[in-house]
Amino acid sequence: MIVSTINVNGIRAAVRERSPENRGLLHWLSRTEADAVCLQETRADDGQLAEALAPA
Repeated sequence: MIVSTINVNGIRAAVRERSPENRGLLHWLSRTEADAVCLQETRADDGQLAEALAPA
């Protein structure tokens, strides 16, 4: 089992695609082989979190 924990320092900033090399958290989530992913320091309430991760 692979467990990943990520300090995102703000979920809205983490999901943003910044460059071709840094395509953001959603791109990483779509490619990771982790069985569980824990996000720390999201700085968002439940609604904001659901909205930011909806495409995933």
